[in-house]
Amino acid sequence: MAKKKEVNAEIKEVANEQVKDNSYKAWNERTNEEKKASINEYSKAIIAKAIKEKASFWNKNMSKQELDNSMPYNASKGIAYTGQTSALLRAVSELNGYEKPSFLTMKQANFLGGTLKKQLDEKGKPVLTKNGKEAYEQGVKIALLKTESYVPKLDENGQTMMRAIKDKDGNQKIGKDGKPMFEPVMEKIYHKTPILETVTLYHTSQFDNLKMDKLKERDLESLEKLREGIKKSNYDPRPNINNLGLGEKVTRDINNFLNAELKGLDYFKIQDKEIIKNQTKEQGQNKSQVRGM
Repeated sequence: MAKKKEVNAEIKEVANEQVKDNSYKAWNERTNEEKKASINEYSKAIIAKAIKEKASFWNKNMSKQELDNSMPYNASKGIAYTGQTSALLRAVSELNGYEKPSFLTMKQANFLGGTLKKQLDEKGKPVLTKNGKEAYEQGVKIALLKTESYVPKLDENGQTMMRAIKDKDGNQKIGKDGKPMFEPVMEKIYHKTPILETVTLYHTSQFDNLKMDKLKERDLESLEKLREGIKKSNYDPRPNINNLGLGEKVTRDINNFLNAELKGLDYFKIQDKEIIKNQTKEQGQNKSQVRGM
């Protein structure tokens, strides 16, 4: 437990270094490029921590089956995560020792009866924030481009349109105050320029009271359909983490890993020339020793 708290605390500390800059802006005031830079710094901190703790998932060969059976996924929908999201969740899973890489958003967990756990120290006592409040478990921030949003629909007078909230039998619900319950009518709008946002994912073990029987398993059938679509497409949707600013070899290996994962291929880590040279030298020495016997 103590190691897990140290891992999350160190990631958060590294990622929040930029906040100390005098030019810090509130999230909603940042441009997409500024948001992207912030998210990249955060993501880089997670991968760097994985390297430091020797939790580098990309450093071992894996068959297609092993890749499939270890893919992080959304336990509410069964959807497997690929690309940079997969890399971050795999790193966090190894760092924290999660046996099953199943994740949820806060909203999904709440819908399934879950409540986020409070952080406890090695003695089982609540961890406090800088403000003296009890701290809650930390999730993983994932970047996504929003091309659409839902906003309240307005009538011809500019007033929000409302509709009755009904129960499963189609009857209007009555609130605790004895009055009928209503909610805004929402409509979808499309953004001319996609907006970069984040969603926080939590591991299922970070919640209390989750309805475990309602959780879904990883949907490999849907994943295979995605892979078939990729094979038939005219472009190569190869994932890449080049924008994280990691070292050349690490970037290369993770990119190759994510490519194998997305396309359903066996993954073989590229052996660098120096390593191959040393292995060949060692094999030659071993043969010489055998002859000498």
